Amino acid sequence: MRAKFIFLIVSFLLSFSLFAQDENEKSPCRFTKTTYYNGNGSMNFYVIRQYTDKKQEVGMTYHNPDGSLRFYYKDDVNEEGKITKRTWYDAVNQMTSYTIHNYNEDGLEISHYKYLPNGTVEHYRKFEYNAEKQLIKKEYNYEGELYDYTMYTYTEDGKIDKMKIYKPDNTYYRTLSYQYDEDEKRKYYDTYESDGTRSYRYTFYYDDKGKFYKEICLDKDGKIYTKNVYEYVCD
Repeated sequence: MRAKFIFLIVSFLLSFSLFAQDENEKSPCRFTKTTYYNGNGSMNFYVIRQYTDKKQEVGMTYHNPDGSLRFYYKDDVNEEGKITKRTWYDAVNQMTSYTIHNYNEDGLEISHYKYLPNGTVEHYRKFEYNAEKQLIKKEYNYEGELYDYTMYTYTEDGKIDKMKIYKPDNTYYRTLSYQYDEDEKRKYYDTYESDGTRSYRYTFYYDDKGKFYKEICLDKDGKIYTKNVYEYVCD
């Protein structure tokens, strides 16, 4: 269970990292560091992104507040710059797992499998797309069994509207509902539980250059639960 919990946390952080990169992909900017804070303002940890000379992101290191290394990963990429293999290491450079990423003829990721050092598959994800090449379903399997799956819907202009998460028995248990500002940037999203109560609100902040740089999560009582601060450079 601990391995599953750690994976879900890291998976969320990586997903959010992809959102942050997407927010800046139309500019010559790239994120270099992200710092994660607890609700009381104390630092939880921070990550440093690794790039090649051609500005291709190929790794990330996770650090404790004192700067010591927690763990890290390195990516192998193909000619299109897509990840084919991601290898994870602990603080003493021992390989702990690796994932193999698979794509369809359109270059869309259709699955990735995580392997333990002994070659055992620990978990895998599968992805489905519509005719517009939009992600419509993400399935997560852990130790050979379906853990949950997510269904995506979009606005008329192609932005994510809602993500609904279901249990293996098709019972719905969580919704993420997105809102956008007048510039069509993501303003915030709310997380709702199956009974309709809002559990969290994640709000996105942009600097005077219009670049995403901060995200704050408020709990159901309006108190700060987490805060993430992004640093970037522009060429």
